[in-house]
Amino acid sequence: MPRKQSITIALDANLISQLETMETYKTYITIENPDRVVLSNLPFQVGQRVEIIVLPEYNRTAISQKLKALFKKTQALSEVSEITDADIETEINAYRNGK
Repeated sequence: MPRKQSITIALDANLISQLETMETYKTYITIENPDRVVLSNLPFQVGQRVEIIVLPEYNRTAISQKLKALFKKTQALSEVSEITDADIETEINAYRNGK
């Protein structure tokens, strides 16, 4: 029988404090000039470094409808209707076992 080992990880108290107080802020703006984006009234301190990620807003309803249509098309394929739950379980277990 394998022997159990215990591992102790020491985390810096400052790191834990930072993780506990991590903030995110989400807002939406309309681009008026693609060379410059102005964000105002942010809930952060002067001099505080922040990470900025800019993403275009997508029409989630349209994407959802397209995905549903794709799933219906895929599920209608004769090859898919022949797949059983047992086949799926066998594939999952093979993948998990690295085969």
